[in-house]
Amino acid sequence: MIEVRMLTKRRGAQLPPYAVDHLTFDALPGRVTGLLGPPGAGKSTVLHAVMGLVEPDSGVALVNGRPFRALRAPAAEIGALLFPRAFHPAATVAGHLRARARADGLPAGRVDAVLQQSGLAPLADRPTHSLTAGLAHRLGLASALLGNPETLVLDEAPAGMDGPTRIWARGLVRSVARDGCTVLLAGRDIDEMCRVADQVIVLAEGVRMAELSMAAFRAVAPGSIRVRSLEASRLVGVLEAAGMTADARPDHTLIVTGAGAAEVRGRAAEAGILLEELALAG
Repeated sequence: MIEVRMLTKRRGAQLPPYAVDHLTFDALPGRVTGLLGPPGAGKSTVLHAVMGLVEPDSGVALVNGRPFRALRAPAAEIGALLFPRAFHPAATVAGHLRARARADGLPAGRVDAVLQQSGLAPLADRPTHSLTAGLAHRLGLASALLGNPETLVLDEAPAGMDGPTRIWARGLVRSVARDGCTVLLAGRDIDEMCRVADQVIVLAEGVRMAELSMAAFRAVAPGSIRVRSLEASRLVGVLEAAGMTADARPDHTLIVTGAGAAEVRGRAAEAGILLEELALAG
């Protein structure tokens, strides 16, 4: 697990004075914990502190009860994707992974395993400089998974990532969490966070503004839509097949994220489902 306790990091002369201000939270095994906030909220500072790249002014960030630098086998305990293209542009996809495996003392067989897991096996000999944003993200995730780690730390997906890669990445993150991995995911996209996280910590200027379960967050997230229909159970399947998230509530009510009211109404009409109510969730 990841334990962050009273983590504080000053910016120096910049305003606001704190990148992170006395932040405390836990990220638990088997769950995706989301750090959500706008640019400058402190998300990346937290991730870098967890990975030992930032020295806090006070407080601690622990992985399995120890600072990153005290981990005995870091590659097996925690993997990270913090930078979108953290590989030499002249290397091939497989060459980059082999170099990482050697540096971390990992068996060569892990390279083939993550190439298959990431769908990059057919591109093993492609130079990394030729990769699209989506393929580079796949390679970054493959690198993070090389040690088959117990914990994953992921910064937000880069701009320009294609839809299929986003869907694949969501599925991968949810899959490793179901297998017991601790996942800490930072991002600014509310819709994307709604699709992946189990709990959300909302940051603003380094301060924790809220910590919510995903069900509670979906109910108050901007853009959430409240739908009521006597065929709510069938409507869930229709909307989720279209890539939306539909959280069932009492009285045949759904809280829907991932689309606007017009699209929800259109999908329901195509399926022949009558809506009794369609409104922004309060």
